[in-house]
Amino acid sequence: MNTSAQNWELLMEKTTPDGLFTLQSVECLGACGYAPVMQVNTEFRELLSREKIDRIIDELRTKVSEDKRRSNDGPKNSVRTYRCSRH
Repeated sequence: MNTSAQNWELLMEKTTPDGLFTLQSVECLGACGYAPVMQVNTEFRELLSREKIDRIIDELRTKVSEDKRRSNDGPKNSVRTYRCSRH
């Protein structure tokens, strides 16, 4: 499944078929000086570019894969919620 940065707008307000990512658009995250910014669960990622978003997605997918390998039950919190603000 292709979830590169250029395809995120197609996923707005949806969860990816693999259940790993949910993208929500919000009006403000209070980080205008660092925009574009997104919140990944409780962590903020700032000064984003398409390339940075792709790296973050890859990093999170790798983490989930590693969690799955460590546990026969799969990852404990596989759904990641992203809130993106474009100021």
